[in-house]
Amino acid sequence: MTAKKTTFIIALTLVNAWNAHAAINLIFTGDDETLSDQSNGYYGGYYGSPIQPGQWTGNGAEVQIADGVLRSAPTSGFRGAAYLLAPASLGEAGSYSLVFDVTGYSGDGNDSGQVSIWSGSGYDLTGGSADALWIDTEKNSVTGLGDAITTKLASFSFQSTLVDQSIAFDYDGSSAIVVMLGAQTGAHPFPTVDYDNVRIGTTAEPIPEASTTLWAVCLASAVLIYRRKEQRIV
Repeated sequence: MTAKKTTFIIALTLVNAWNAHAAINLIFTGDDETLSDQSNGYYGGYYGSPIQPGQWTGNGAEVQIADGVLRSAPTSGFRGAAYLLAPASLGEAGSYSLVFDVTGYSGDGNDSGQVSIWSGSGYDLTGGSADALWIDTEKNSVTGLGDAITTKLASFSFQSTLVDQSIAFDYDGSSAIVVMLGAQTGAHPFPTVDYDNVRIGTTAEPIPEASTTLWAVCLASAVLIYRRKEQRIV
């Protein structure tokens, strides 16, 4: 096998490997990862859709995205941030995992970090009915209005920092998905919980962090560029 052919196969293998392990990375850096300051809102129905797929939504006074993390610091009850994924985001039905780190945790026995995953279907995006999803980041809930239906797929609570914490859930292939990250408090002193490296992928495959997938793409691209330069020289 020639060196040129070997170079091409290596590049193709890297690209295919990255695609096979691709995950949805909900990192908290860049202009795209900002918080829409609204505690609750609709997706679908007569009311329009103030909450849109692909954005974090929450009470900006007690939930913030800054310094590369999502921080929940409630002073009463639950305060969280919700991320809405349109059906096409995950693709086919199957078993998936939400994986995340908790890089900072402070709180006492009355406090806890809280994560939940919801599915929603039957909502109307034409504005012709009352069928909508009601996403409430101060109650850690997603409710179906009209003929819309919601299901809590998984939930998890904790009282410490975590690394690569995984929550498995089954996806039907057609519903919207809502991820809710936050914290619950019962009394003063109030907790602070920092989330980072949030990602979703199939349970059967490893779910790399954003930095890992970026490295794979850059390496594959570099090999392909080298291959093209070789062709020009020969």
